[in-house]
Amino acid sequence: MSEAENKSLIKSFQSSLERKFKGEEVDLEPFFTQDVVWHIPQSNVSVATCVGREQVLALFSGVVSDYYQPQTLRFDYQAFTAEGDRVSMLFTLSAITARGDEYKNQYHSLFRLEAGRIAETWEVFDTAYLYAMMSPE
Repeated sequence: MSEAENKSLIKSFQSSLERKFKGEEVDLEPFFTQDVVWHIPQSNVSVATCVGREQVLALFSGVVSDYYQPQTLRFDYQAFTAEGDRVSMLFTLSAITARGDEYKNQYHSLFRLEAGRIAETWEVFDTAYLYAMMSPE
């Protein structure tokens, strides 16, 4: 696939993921290879790196409303950059948490693609901020 097609695939994945997080029935399985790996920051104590399509899909099957008010989720994309089989994405996630606080965190994801599917992802974000916002008061 061309770099433009790779960027388009990741944009389509993100659009589908946003819709899923807001409660729409969306099938994410076609976006992933069977042996996909999703790397999570090691400081994230609640979720480890996921290996295989089943584990990665489980990562996105949680109840978003346990953490955020789903209709307040907003993804603001600052950059999509492609080189070869990799697409880099920088975005800010804003929302109101389930307990009513404003949440705004910067994320960076690097995707490696194989044959038009996501084969590996490295996700980086401020986990200390995430836990401070999501922990009980």
